Amino acid sequence: GLTNEGAFTLFRSHKKKSELDDALEILNYLETTSAHHLRALFEKGLLYFEKADYSSAMACFRKCSSGDFSDASLYWQAKTYERLGEEESSQRVLLTLQTQFPLSYYSYRAYSVTHVLPAYRFEEAEIAHPANVALPPRLQTLLESSAYDDAFHEFKTFYRHRTDYRHSLTSYLMDKGEYFYVMRLSEPTANVNITYPRPYFKHIETALSSNTLDPYLVTALMREESNFNSLAVSSSGARGLMQLMPFVAKDMAKRMNIETYDLFVPTDNMVFGLAHLKYDVQSLGILKGIAAYNAGIGAVNRMRKIEDIDLFAENIPIAETNYYVKKVLRSYWIYKLLYDNQHIAQF
Repeated sequence: GLTNEGAFTLFRSHKKKSELDDALEILNYLETTSAHHLRALFEKGLLYFEKADYSSAMACFRKCSSGDFSDASLYWQAKTYERLGEEESSQRVLLTLQTQFPLSYYSYRAYSVTHVLPAYRFEEAEIAHPANVALPPRLQTLLESSAYDDAFHEFKTFYRHRTDYRHSLTSYLMDKGEYFYVMRLSEPTANVNITYPRPYFKHIETALSSNTLDPYLVTALMREESNFNSLAVSSSGARGLMQLMPFVAKDMAKRMNIETYDLFVPTDNMVFGLAHLKYDVQSLGILKGIAAYNAGIGAVNRMRKIEDIDLFAENIPIAETNYYVKKVLRSYWIYKLLYDNQHIAQF
């Protein structure tokens, strides 16, 4: 018997080759047998939408409008209403989406249609600097010695349930510019200025003086690539703030006539990262450009040709890239809502 994950793998294989009927047959099986039946329903809705069977698509999207697919389901219900010529219903569902999930990637996509910002407002207290209490002596000593790894381990081992210590430690690390540790300390309910900081924003703006990229898009990408850790090294060997592979930087340096550089130096890393991102975005547009930054422009060009950008995003076959694109664009959306909601890029 085929495992559920094996069935999803087979489904993705059929979909990649545009064998939509075979893919649909597997989803019918998964819908009735899998613990991931909501995922199967959502994927079925997308297949029906692509096949222009909008009534069947709508039935699937309505059935999976809970759990992890709540925001996605609402967005695709709205798109389906639009295809059915029911503009008023489409707008109503989009506004519901923006009300219930204002910080979602799909709320950003809804904005591209409604041109209405979500009613969500960041409270003053939510962006206030955390209050401080005195930290335990050993933890304070580690911090003053710049032993941040040890301090982080000390906190997680002995004080992780102390919210007051978490706030004080976060405040100290923010003042020192150690945003990598700040991000690791943050919780889902943390203040937005903690979870969405702008540590290199002035450097980005300066570097973009002759570039057309939105500095908040760069900030969002940097947040997701490295958590603003200039010394980050990925399992594949990508380095620095914007996670550049050494061979890519070497090739770019040759073309840009740059003789010496260090990918662990933020300004050097940004020179290559910004040029790389600018080329991808100008070549493919924002969404596909971000996908190319993660997977490579060749990989994106080999993906199934789908005109509808939302369908393209849902059908990115590389799971990491599929998630990465939405993660970066969600961060961009939140940054823009926080700091500059007048100039939000559309795609």
